[in-house]
Amino acid sequence: ADVIPFLIRAIYKEYQEHQKATPTILMLMSLLITRIGEQNQSGKEVTKGNFIYYSFLKLLDEKMSTTHRVSWYADALQLSEKSLNRACQAVAQCAAQAIIHQKINFEAKRQLVYDQSSAKEIAYSVGFADPIQFSKFFKQHSGFTPLEYRRKARSGSLS
Repeated sequence: ADVIPFLIRAIYKEYQEHQKATPTILMLMSLLITRIGEQNQSGKEVTKGNFIYYSFLKLLDEKMSTTHRVSWYADALQLSEKSLNRACQAVAQCAAQAIIHQKINFEAKRQLVYDQSSAKEIAYSVGFADPIQFSKFFKQHSGFTPLEYRRKARSGSLS
C-alpha cells in the first residue's frame, strides 16, 4: 500500500536506463522525499486521499501508453471520476486530467531530450495513435513542436 518501494524501484530503473541523473529521477526523488517526510510528520496511516492519488500515479505510470481517459483510471481504481478528481485536488491541487497531461508532457520531453526515438515513435510511446495529434498536444502544452523542443533543449537554448 505504501508508495516508497515503488518510487525507489522507479528511480533505480530510470538510472539503469540512462546511467545519469535525469529530470525523471529528480522528480521521483522529490516525490520519495515528500512521502518520507509525510510519514515522519504524521506517524499515521496514509490518508485515503493520498492512497487514491498515489495509486492513480502508479497506474498512470503503467498505463499512460494505452489510455489518457480519466474515466478509465477511475474505473480501474473502482472510484467515481469525482472521487478521483477530489483526491488529486487535495494532494496535487489539480484535476486528474491535468495530471495525465503533465505526465504525458513530462515523459515526451524526457524522451525528446534523452532518447534518439523519432517524434512519431515518442507519440506512440506516450499513448497517441496519431503523431499529428501528439504534435498538436505537445505544442499546446509546451509552446514548441516536438522537434523544436528537442533542438532547443539539446542546444541549451530553452528559456
